[in-house]
Order: sequence, then C-alpha cells, then structure tokens
Amino acid sequence: MNRNYGFIILSISVFLLNLSMGLHTSVFNNFAAQEMKLRPDQLGILEAFRETPGLLIAFISAIFSFMRKQYLAGLSFILSGIGFSLYFRVTDLFGLIYAGFIWSLGLHLWMTLSPVFTLSFAEERGKGRRLGQINSVTAFASLTAMSFVFLTGRFISFRTYYLIAGILPLIGALLVLKIPYKTKAEIDPPPLVFRKEYMLYYVLNFLEGSRRQVFATFALFVLTKVYKVPIQHISLLLIINSIMNMIVAPRAGRLIDKLGERSILLFSYTGALLIFIGYALTKSVLALSILYCLDNISINFSLALTTYIDKISRPNDLSPNISMGVTVNHIAAVTMPIVGGILWERFNYQIMFLLGALIVLISITMASRIKLEEKTTMV
Repeated sequence: MNRNYGFIILSISVFLLNLSMGLHTSVFNNFAAQEMKLRPDQLGILEAFRETPGLLIAFISAIFSFMRKQYLAGLSFILSGIGFSLYFRVTDLFGLIYAGFIWSLGLHLWMTLSPVFTLSFAEERGKGRRLGQINSVTAFASLTAMSFVFLTGRFISFRTYYLIAGILPLIGALLVLKIPYKTKAEIDPPPLVFRKEYMLYYVLNFLEGSRRQVFATFALFVLTKVYKVPIQHISLLLIINSIMNMIVAPRAGRLIDKLGERSILLFSYTGALLIFIGYALTKSVLALSILYCLDNISINFSLALTTYIDKISRPNDLSPNISMGVTVNHIAAVTMPIVGGILWERFNYQIMFLLGALIVLISITMASRIKLEEKTTMV
C-alpha cells in the first residue's frame, strides 16, 4: 500500500513538472525564432549554457548529498519554476541564457532523483515497467500542455505561457516533500563514483547525449526557422509525440524487461540512424515532421541504459552512477549545440544530421558490447 501511495505522489509531481516543461517545449522554438530572432549559432550558444548544469550535476549532487532526497527534489522543482517564469521578462540572449540555466539546473537535479524514487517503488523484476509508467505520465503531461497551446496559440502570448509554466513546479515542490522515500543501501550514496567497470555505461551515455542534442536543439528549429511553420504545427507534432509516447513508454519498459538491454538498444539505434539520414536528405515539411515524431518515440528505449546500470551496479553505486551518467551525457550536450550551430552557419543544417548519423553508428558498435542478460518472462 505504501509503495503504491508513494508512486501516486511521485506520478502527480512528475505530471506537474512535465506540464510546465511541455509548455516550454511547445512555444520555445517559435519564441526563439520569431520573437527573439535568434540565429542558429546563437541558439547553439544558448543550448550549451542551458546544458551546463547537466555537465556538472554529478558534482552538484555530491555537494548536496547531505540533504534528504525529498528536500533536494523540492529544491529542483523550485529552481525549475523560477527559471521558466523568468522568460516572461527576458529581452536578449543573456536573459535567455540566465533563465535557461536556472530551470535547467532544477530539471537536471530532478533527472538524477527521478530514477532513484521510481526504482524504490518497483519490484525486482518490474523495474523497466515502473520506469515506463513514469515515462507515460511524462508523456501525458506533455500532451496536456501541448493540446492547451494548440487550442490557445492564437490568443495567448508566448510570455504568458511561461508565467503558467513557472507556477506549476512550485505546486509540485510541495508534493515531492510527501513522497515516502527511505534510504536503502542498494540505491543510495556514496555521492560520487567513477569506476572502470561502468565505462561502457558512461560511453553510451556520452553518445546518447551527442545524438539527442543534435536533434533536440535543431530539429524543430529547422521547421520554424527554415520552413516557417507556425506554432500550431509545432504543437500538433508534440501532441502526436505525446500520444505515441503514452502508448510506447510502458511497452518499451516491458520489452526491456523481456528482451534485455542489448537487443533494445541495437533496435532503437538502428532506427535512429535511418531517421538522421532521412532528416539530412529530405526537404519535405511532412517528411521532416514524421521523422521528428519517430525520433521522439525511439527515445523511450533509452530507458535500457537505466536498467542496464541498475543490473551492473554495486549495491551502493546506483544513485551516483545515474548522476555520473547524466554528467557524461551532458559533456556532449554542452559541446554539440555549439558545433551544430557553427556547422549550420558555415554550411547547412543537413551536415549536422549527417554528423548525428555517424554518432549513431558508433553507438551501435558500443551497444553490441553489452553482455547478454538473462531474459525474464515478464510480458
């Protein structure tokens, strides 16, 4: 009963935070391209600063390791709310960098905590399923936010959406304090760890950050900047993504439990390779939109990295390993937007996606080194 109660509180908190994030995702590319008039290289600089907290998160988590998990989660929600609300008054690139850094710090703190909370409410053979359920909550929150923007985009300003996005995480901060989490040896500190035995996990996270950041930073910006698609088009794409993610996320978790991490990652990376090549070659808005949706669906299978590290971690290493995984992921996340922006300015946007395809090829090679796990019978 306590496990189910805790998971419900966690789910509501996750819903509120991702409702806020969904509002940001829905309006940001139009806001950046059409109101703030950002160039691709400026967008790259902005994204690099925004991802800097992710680069430092293992060290930040170590500094705050004395805090109870619930209090640290509450702090992460408050920072996210403050950061989103700052967009209401931003007037230049520096203001965008400052606001983005604040909410990103909060979000990245939460990224290290969410799997720990989620796994604490999971049974031994159902960890992938629990992670998939939380991803479904995330997708439903995004769907709600994007549907709201789709229906009201003609009547509400970009900045008003950010005011709303700033309030929601503050409510979530009160809820996460109520999560009945207790320290468990198998999921808690030491606060910082970097071991050779986990190197494959770190490398896969670095590659995941590289390829994801190319797409996350520039895929929608291509549509808004190059093809001038309106906010309703972007919102509709994100709505479709959220619906598909709600369907795919729990099934992805169950497939990971059933088939193992190696098979799932090889499957998802092969799909990503085709998507990147397609994005580089096509100039059809419809085709680009479809490829964007397919890439977002494939992200669900990156849950396999979390279940992989859960399987290979020593009893005390899971939480710090997740933090370190986020950190190495964001080494790429800080550099790739700058590289991508420069490549776009000097050549064209297609070259970035060909670079992404090369990164995915390397990911396939590395994922093939994962040792085959004992398959479970969960369906």
